[in-house]
Amino acid sequence: MRAMKRITPIILIALLLPSLLPMVNATSGRAVNIDLDVTDISITYPDSTNQSMYQMFSSNYPIASFNKPENLYVTDGVIGVEMNINIDITNLGNMQSGNVEVYVVVLHNEYTRFELLNTTKTINPIPGSSTSSMDILWTPYYSGNHTLQITVSNPLGDDDNSNNFQSRHLTVVYLYDNCIDLSQWTSSGDWKLNSDAYISQMNSFHIGNGQFSGYSNSMTSVLTSPVFNLADDVNNPNAAIGYSFFYTGGSNTGDEMKGYIKDAMGNWDETFTLSTVIDNNFQDG
Repeated sequence: MRAMKRITPIILIALLLPSLLPMVNATSGRAVNIDLDVTDISITYPDSTNQSMYQMFSSNYPIASFNKPENLYVTDGVIGVEMNINIDITNLGNMQSGNVEVYVVVLHNEYTRFELLNTTKTINPIPGSSTSSMDILWTPYYSGNHTLQITVSNPLGDDDNSNNFQSRHLTVVYLYDNCIDLSQWTSSGDWKLNSDAYISQMNSFHIGNGQFSGYSNSMTSVLTSPVFNLADDVNNPNAAIGYSFFYTGGSNTGDEMKGYIKDAMGNWDETFTLSTVIDNNFQDG
């Protein structure tokens, strides 16, 4: 009798386990008909003044009265300038979700787990086959190459967690100069401020004498920027410091425009040479 009492509980447990396991599997695999997907991330400048100054070479798109490809840009934002991160979230299922938690993180690419932004925002439930948008206002104070990560969740479950996470690069520039003020630059020869052609503001740096942008013969004209502190605090960085610029117009045969950067030894290192015609008629827009 004692032997039977000892064996019986073990036999009961062994018999119960097969009946419990299928029940657990059936519950965890049940579809809830909710599928949240981070479908789009865009970045703009919420302040109209900042927008007019910085949008032309930023990732914000489209730009009114300015036709450029969506992927033609240099940066996403400017250090010390507020940006608006807009996130579109679509419920691909046919049932309404619960309240949606949106986790937003910006990581500095040159450091391990250096979070420049870490915030969470809750938005209302998203009906099936519908999209909701949300905005995060943020002012970056570190320039460089970063990574933006978006994660969404809701308490009612999700049939496909693989699309609950989205990431993209996020670049913040140290300096964005619209070339509308020569007072901080040093110029010689035919470099002037002119309104023949411009991008962001009502004028830009020109070499030439006005309407037809002609320039003097047998002359070397030099335009030198103020000193920019581009020191890198990271040894062996993942990405080198870069610069971009926009120009239009052209030069006569045999003439050219060259760009130089002064290195730590005081030497001027050539970075580019331009000797082609981009646009020889500024009157056609």
